Amino acid sequence: MFQWDRNTLRLALPAERVLRLHRSLGDVQVALPGLQAQQAEAYVCVYAATQGARVAVVFHLRESRRLAFYRDDLESGSTLGVEEQRLAGLRFAESLGFLFDDSEIHLLTGLQRQQLWQSLPLFGGGLVEGTVSSSPERIGAVGGTRAGNGRERAVAALGRLLATL
Repeated sequence: MFQWDRNTLRLALPAERVLRLHRSLGDVQVALPGLQAQQAEAYVCVYAATQGARVAVVFHLRESRRLAFYRDDLESGSTLGVEEQRLAGLRFAESLGFLFDDSEIHLLTGLQRQQLWQSLPLFGGGLVEGTVSSSPERIGAVGGTRAGNGRERAVAALGRLLATL
């Protein structure tokens, strides 16, 4: 069973501690409690923690540009092993409509592994290279969405339209 850990914003751990990583093949519309429905990408990550391996199912919410971490319940006395928890995490996310590919991060060399891990939103907390910088004055108080996001998109679309004329 996986529980939403609202306190976790990212997995700030070195790439060497990531044991397995599955990434969804596409985005799926998800609705999480307290957040608006939006497109999300999913990850199932097995990583080495202080007391053994742990499993996290992570949803990268596109519009609000944040991560939602669902953690395994190994600490609550679950009888499932890590492999069973990994498969349970895959089933959990697949039940929401996600299809997964194994990134085979465990087979990559040190530098390749580090480059892959640091390019993912799991490491950066939802923001990936190439996204707009999120300065404090541009962050809305509700749900972490950028203030004026709809207006900015409309102005950008209008600018592109006028540029074609």
